[in-house]
Amino acid sequence: MTITKKEILKLGDLAKIGISENEVEDLREQLNKILKFVDKINEQSLINKLDSIESSPPQKSRLRPDEITENLDSSSISKNCPKSSESLITVPLVIE
Repeated sequence: MTITKKEILKLGDLAKIGISENEVEDLREQLNKILKFVDKINEQSLINKLDSIESSPPQKSRLRPDEITENLDSSSISKNCPKSSESLITVPLVIE
């Protein structure tokens, strides 16, 4: 499968991004390389590999159990904040 110039322009329109005429050919080449790679992956047979994975013994989990170690109340947390009101913490605006 290959991507055409018309499909690139339609994808740009759907994604609401402007694609210049200079960028169309570069994007087309890059997407075609990606699609060729995906086709190679799809050609690989995983049937034999899945059989060997399933025959291995299950591993025991080494994760520790969740335990509550300390319970902080909102007043002790708000002492360390520059601005707070009651149980709410005011943080500076990050996104404009």
